Amino acid sequence: MQIVTPQMVEDVAWDGQLTQANVSFRSATAPPRVSLGKPSVWTMDALKAQLGKDWVKPAGAQQFALARFDFTLHKSDDERARYTNAALRVYLRPRDGAGQAFAHDLMPQRVLADDKRAIKFSLEPNLKFAVLGEAGVKAGIEIEHHNAFPVAQAYGLGEAHPYWQFQHHATVPLLGCQSVYLVVAASGAVRVSVELQAAVESRFGIVRLGTPEDARENLSWVIG
Repeated sequence: MQIVTPQMVEDVAWDGQLTQANVSFRSATAPPRVSLGKPSVWTMDALKAQLGKDWVKPAGAQQFALARFDFTLHKSDDERARYTNAALRVYLRPRDGAGQAFAHDLMPQRVLADDKRAIKFSLEPNLKFAVLGEAGVKAGIEIEHHNAFPVAQAYGLGEAHPYWQFQHHATVPLLGCQSVYLVVAASGAVRVSVELQAAVESRFGIVRLGTPEDARENLSWVIG
């Protein structure tokens, strides 16, 4: 099985302008617009079928699913404005309120500005990510990932609130479609919600922004 990461958000869940402290962007610069996609989800049954005899269920009684989250930072009308950083935050909680839900693994874990623009990962039989070509990596489910961001760092492995931090780099702007992958471990169905935060620098200074409260209903799903 091969998963090819799209170059754009294919199934938009919410498209709109970021806000500052729940109010409109206060500047002569037009409010920045972003698009967030609905997660693409592969259940444990689908993963088992693709991994075949190499399937190795991780220890514990949890169920697992692979999910991809996509979002786009659109270009500002102000040519001098730029994103200095952005964060995609994912919140996991059991749908029925009992049990637990957490990030079994995250991808990418870390991307530097000089990394290749296209990276191939493998989801191994133990449902952990690995870079194809490295010693000892078993060919599991292959993921071709377009490295659209220059610098990225994942946080929250093993926690219910994983997130990715993206940074602007002088050679490659923080702009366009970004995609991340998450292996969710849970005792049952999971309520998943996302939030996007960003800092925008213009001639008026740096403003910190986020998805507005009225977007939350469109950015929450049940998986599993």
